[in-house]
Order: sequence, then C-alpha cells, then structure tokens
Amino acid sequence: SRFKISVPYPLDSMYWDFYGFQTPNVMINGPTVPIPTDSITIVNGKQVYWYSLPTPYVYNTVGTFPVSITTYSQNVSGCGTEQEIDFEVEVFNKPVADFTFTTTGCASSSVNFFDNSILNGRTAVAWNWNFGDGNTSAILNPNHNYLASGTYNVKHTVLNDIGCLSDTVTKVVSINNLPLAKFGVSLPYCVGKVITFTDSSSVAGGGTLTKWFWNFGDGSPVLLATTNAPQTHTYSATGNYTVTLRVETNSGCQSFVFSLPITIHPNPVSDFSLPVVCLPVGAAQFNNQSTIVGGNTITNWAWNFGDGGNSTIQNPLHNYGGTGPFNVTLAVTSNNGCVNIITKMLNSVFAEPQAAFTAPSEVCLGARANFTNNSSATGSTVSQWIWDFGDGRPLVIVNAPASPNVSYTYAAAGSYTVILVVISAAGCQSITKFATQ
Repeated sequence: SRFKISVPYPLDSMYWDFYGFQTPNVMINGPTVPIPTDSITIVNGKQVYWYSLPTPYVYNTVGTFPVSITTYSQNVSGCGTEQEIDFEVEVFNKPVADFTFTTTGCASSSVNFFDNSILNGRTAVAWNWNFGDGNTSAILNPNHNYLASGTYNVKHTVLNDIGCLSDTVTKVVSINNLPLAKFGVSLPYCVGKVITFTDSSSVAGGGTLTKWFWNFGDGSPVLLATTNAPQTHTYSATGNYTVTLRVETNSGCQSFVFSLPITIHPNPVSDFSLPVVCLPVGAAQFNNQSTIVGGNTITNWAWNFGDGGNSTIQNPLHNYGGTGPFNVTLAVTSNNGCVNIITKMLNSVFAEPQAAFTAPSEVCLGARANFTNNSSATGSTVSQWIWDFGDGRPLVIVNAPASPNVSYTYAAAGSYTVILVVISAAGCQSITKFATQ
C-alpha cells in the first residue's frame, strides 16, 4: 500500500510511526520550507494539500494495524502547529479465484462456466473471464461457444468490494471437432424394392465414429448402427420421404443432421397375352399389356421366349420350332428405373395337323366315289375338312361334328387330283394332302 494524507495547510515536516508493524518509521523534512506537496486541490472553496510516502508498504498478515502521523507547520508569527493524526490499517485476505465448468467437449456446444471463488467474507463486485480464443466476459457465470476444436486456457479473476483483486486461476478446456454426417442412396427408388444407403460420414482431428442414427422418414423406428456398413430399407408406399443421418464420435460429439429427400415411385405391372402358335411356321405374336400408374411411363421391354430367343421391342413376333411348352418372361422398366417381371407358360404351340384320307384308285363314270378321312391333329382335334375334288366344281367343306367321310360323283371321265385341307380346333391348318383318281 502507498500511504497518503491530506491537510488544509502546508507542512514543514511529518513523521510516520508504524508501531513496529512496518519498518522503518519515516521522518520527512524538506530541503525547503514547507515540504513539497504531491498536489493541491480545491475542496469547498478551500485549498487542500496532499502528501504521500515515496515507498509502498506491504502487510503480509491479516489484521488491524495502527499508524500515527505527526505533522508540523510553522505559521507567519514563527510559532509552530503540531498535529497528531491516528488511524488504523485493516488488512484482509484477497479473494481466491476459482471456477468450474460443464461441457460436452464438442465444438459449437455451449460451455457453461460457474464462478466458485473464495471471498473470505467479502462481496465480489467484478469478474473477468478470458476464454482463450480471443473472447472475454465480465458476468458472474457466463456461457461460451467455441467454434473450433482445440485446447483452450481459460483464465479467471475476481475483484471484491474493497478493491482486492485475486490472483489469476487458469484451467484447460478441451474441445473436439464435430463429425460430418453424409450418405448416398442407390437407384432406383421403387416401392417394395430394397434400397441401399451407403455412409460417407467423416470426422477430422483423429476422432472415431462409433454410432450412426438412421431415420428413413416413413415412421419406422430410428435405426442405431454401430458400424458404417451400408443399410437397406424397403418402402411400402409411394411418396416423398426425407431420410436423415446423425453420427456420433467416441468422445460423444454428435453431428448436425444430414438430410436427403427421395421420391419412391410405383412399379409397372407386367402382363402380356399368349398367342396360339401353329407349326411348321411357328409364328407367335406377343402383345404387351403392361401398365403403370401416376403419370409414369414404361420405357423398356425385355422378352425371353424360353427357347433361347430374346427381344426388346414392345410387341414382338417370334417363330418357334417346337411345341414346347415354353416359359415366356417379360421384364418391363419404367422411366424411373422400376422393374417388374412376369413369366407365363406358353403351351399353345401346336404341331401341324396331318391331312390324310383313302380313296378308290378308280370308279366307273356315274358311280359314287367314297373318300375316308384319316386326318389327325396332335394336341388338338380336327374341326374342319375342306375337300377339293379337282373337277372345278365348288369345294366341299365339312365342319365337326359332321362326319368327314364324303362320297362324290364325277360328271365326266378322267383323272382328277383330290386335295384335302384340314383345320384343327386350335386354328392350325395342314399343308395339303394330295390323292389322284
């Protein structure tokens, strides 16, 4: 402490007595009379003279210590005035600064600081905080957000009501980087189909990711994963969904939520009609009957005819060389990449019906010639017989269930080529069977 007094008159000398609690006692005699002042001020219209000791004094113990000042001032008549001024110095313990803090240890999360200083019976009137990142505060219990990871030396002092300032206390606050959540999604986005979500989250500064919180946005429970393995999910309805991911490090720091909107599209409905196919040509006309809803379109058709043949046109024509049966598959793809597959069994490939008959090798003019049908249709039945007796007269057409055996009378002698064509119930026609009479 530096001692200082004020008196209403100039002093010629002053003597300071510390009663042994400070050394040495001090006698001040000026080289001139009066002794020099520190300053002169005007208080209530009167001059006040200020004097101080040149050396500061330090009290190392708490307590009350007496001080006596004897002043002497000589007036104009040559008589002197002596005055004794007594006072006491009270010495208090200075406050001991201390604080606690709570933190998640994560960047951008608030750190809460709490003053815990020891005031020794006095009252704190000022606080000073230095957070180590260039920011400060002067309130009792501040909160502070660190924007970057690192180790910060936080310093704190406290001032009490009588002006005693504590020493500075320093504590270390460690802040870790936040992880960065991110993921990708495999195409296409189709209802009822498995969709794969692939994590690409990261954390800087040597941290390790330990938890992944997946929310697929369709009301299903949040999935907590402990590895970054790809996750799969199936949506049961079309629509717009927002998928989110939040990740956590081994230090407990959680990322901000990463969101990705996806639209789940309808699948097409594959369908086609099965043709009736007749050998030996074996021409099969397939007609696509696939549909899709919601303004979507079908853009691709992939046919597998079951005999090694394929096509990518919408309504293909395919020739079979055997009766089968054949498993015909149609895979259709929408404009959003959604695929639907259907397989149908084609068992309507029929062998060529075989026209056959017996006839007499010759008959007399005017006699009836009897023609006996021996035709057959494998996998079906013959439903129509078309007779051409070769004499230029109209064809004779017989439809089942009428008897296919016919009698015919020629009007003129000669040799005639008789032709029989048969048609099966499946609609297949024979190659003509010839007989000459």
